[in-house]
Amino acid sequence: MKKTFLTSLINCIIFFSINAQELNNNPHALRWYQINNDNFKVLFPEGAEEQAQRAANVLNHLIFPTTQSIRSNPKKIPIIIQNQTVISNAFVSQAPRRTELFTMPSPNPNLVGANLWLDYVTTHEYRHVVQLSRAETGFNKLLRVLFGEEAFALASFVTTPRWFTEGDAVAIETAFSKTGRGKTPAFDLEFRSNLLEKGAFTYNKQYLTSFKDFVPNHYRMGYYMTTYLREKYGKDVWDDILVNANKWSFVPFTFSNSIRKKTGKYLVPTYNELMAELSTKWSAQINNIDFTEAKTINKRVNKSYTNYLYPLPTEGKKLLVEKSGIGDIQQFIFIDENGNEEKIFTPGLVNSTPMLSYGNHKIVWDETEADIRWPMRNYSVIKIYDIKENRLLRTKKTRYIGAAISNDGKKIVTTNVSLENQNTLTILDLTALKSIDGQYIETELQEFLNPENAFYSMSRFSNDDSELISLKTTVKGKSLVLIDLATLEETEVIPAGKENIGHPVKHNNYIFYNSPFNGIDNIYVINFESGQKFQVTNSKYGSYNPAISNDGLTIYYNNFTGNGMDIKSIDFNPDAWIPINETVDIGIHYYQTVVEQEDNPDLLEKVPTENFKVERYRKSSGLVRPVGWGPLFTTT
Repeated sequence: MKKTFLTSLINCIIFFSINAQELNNNPHALRWYQINNDNFKVLFPEGAEEQAQRAANVLNHLIFPTTQSIRSNPKKIPIIIQNQTVISNAFVSQAPRRTELFTMPSPNPNLVGANLWLDYVTTHEYRHVVQLSRAETGFNKLLRVLFGEEAFALASFVTTPRWFTEGDAVAIETAFSKTGRGKTPAFDLEFRSNLLEKGAFTYNKQYLTSFKDFVPNHYRMGYYMTTYLREKYGKDVWDDILVNANKWSFVPFTFSNSIRKKTGKYLVPTYNELMAELSTKWSAQINNIDFTEAKTINKRVNKSYTNYLYPLPTEGKKLLVEKSGIGDIQQFIFIDENGNEEKIFTPGLVNSTPMLSYGNHKIVWDETEADIRWPMRNYSVIKIYDIKENRLLRTKKTRYIGAAISNDGKKIVTTNVSLENQNTLTILDLTALKSIDGQYIETELQEFLNPENAFYSMSRFSNDDSELISLKTTVKGKSLVLIDLATLEETEVIPAGKENIGHPVKHNNYIFYNSPFNGIDNIYVINFESGQKFQVTNSKYGSYNPAISNDGLTIYYNNFTGNGMDIKSIDFNPDAWIPINETVDIGIHYYQTVVEQEDNPDLLEKVPTENFKVERYRKSSGLVRPVGWGPLFTTT
C-alpha cells in the first residue's frame, strides 16, 4: 500500500521540522508525579517537586496577564519538568501538545539577567502557549479537526514567522521581569553593531542569516519588530495580525498581508522603517561618547567574524584566550602583546557558562557530556588541561556549573546543582586528586551552607586566593558577594537588585565587573575599602570580561566590534576612572512602551506560594495518545 503524495509530503515536513528533543527520553526507572488542575497538568520526576510547585504557581500567576495583549484562553496543557539535563532551555510543542521546562539554571548573565531561571523561562514559554492557542482559528482550526495536532503544527509554523513568536515572547518576559532580554544591551549587541557599521541587511538576510556576515538569530529582530508595531499601533496590534493570518493560512504571504491590513504597509517596508528608526536612535546614543583609548592586542587579518574571548594573564607575557568565529572552531590560544597567536588546545562541547579560568599552567572550563543510553540525561563536567604535563583530566558524571581555578593551581571553585535543584557552592581540592582510569578524577570537597538555596555563579578566587567573589541570585535579584575563605563570612558588596552584573574579578581592594549601568555594557569597579564605584571603560558597543595583569599595572578586557570581540588593554589608573555619580544614562529604553502597556512590571516578584496537591502519575495513562488523524487514502 502507498500513501498519497500529499500525506507523504506532510509527514516528511513534520518529521524534519520537529525539534530533535521530541525523540529524547529519560531513564525508565524514574518515578513521575503530577500537579493537576483546570488549567494545566505539571508532570515531574521524583525529587523535582519543589521546581514543579514553583512552576505551577508561576503558571497560575501568568494566565491572566499573558492573555491581555493576545486575547486567548488556552486549553489545558501538560507541563513537563525535566531535571536530568544540564542544558538551560525550554520549548513548546504542538505535536504532541506540551511544554517542557529544563530546570538547570543558566549561569549566563546576558540570558537570565537578575531573574530566577525557572520563573523567567516559564514566562517566556507560556507566552508561546498563548500564541499557539490564538493561532487555532479559521483554516488552521479546520486542519486540526480534520488531521490533528501535526497538521495544525505545520500550518501555524508555515504561517507565523519564528521572529514573531520568539520576539513577542521576549517582549513579554521583559515586561514582567526585572531584567528580561529587552532590557539587556548585550542582547542586541551584534544586531546593533551590524546596523551601525554595515547598514541594514535585507529582510531575508536578517531573518534567514548568512554565511558571509555574522547575523544574530531571529530573537533580536523579532523583539524589535513586535515592539515597534506595538508602539505605533497599540497593545492589541499583534492579536489582530495573528488571528487574520492564521484564519487564512492557506493564502500565500498571509502574514505580510495581515500586517498591511492593520498598518497599511507590507512586512518588508515595515521592517525597513524599523531599521531606519533604530539606526537613528543608536547613532544618537553614541554620538557624544568619549570612547576609551585602549591598545588592541589581537590582529585581524580579514573581516570574518571572530571572537577573542576571556583574556587571562599567564606566567609569561602572553594571554590565554578562547578564540572562535565563522572560520575558527572554538580553541584555546596564547597571544602575546604583538598579537602573535599559538594554538594550545581544542575543547569539546563547551557549555553556556561565559567564562574561562587559568592558574599555574592549568586551563579550567566546563563541558557538556551526554549519557550514552538516555538522551535526556547529560552532565556538566569540569575539564582541566595541564599545559606543562600535556594532560587532560575531567570530573565524571557531574552537574557542576562554572569553574575557576585558584592562582596557585591547587583549588577549583564551582557550583553543584543537584537533581533536586539544590545549589551548593563548592571547592575542589586538586592536591587530593584520585585518578579513575587515568582520566576521570575524584577529589575532596569543601561545600558552603546555602539555606536560602541562592544560585551562585561566575565565582572566582581573589588574586591572593584568600577570598571568593561571586554573583548571587535570589528572588530579590542579583547581588555581588565576597566570601572570606578563612572565616567563611559572606559580605554583600552590591545589594540584590536589578543591575545585571557579570564577570566579577577581585584584585587587592578593587572588584571589577561588567554592567549596563549607563545603558551600554561597560567595565565598572568598586573600591572595597571606601565603597566608591567608578566607570572604567566607555565603549561604543560593549566591554566585558575584565582581567588584571599579574603585576597589577594593566587591565585587559573584551571590547566588541562589528567583527567580534577584541582584546583591549589600558593602564591600571584610578585617576582616569569616572565616579559613578558622574555617569550619564544613555540607554534607549526601547522596552518602555511594552512595559507600560502590560502594566505588570513586578509580576514575577509577586508569585504566590500555594502548595498544590501532588499525585502519582502512571506512564500507562498516556500510552495511547494520537496526535494526528484523518482519512487514509490507499491503493490496492
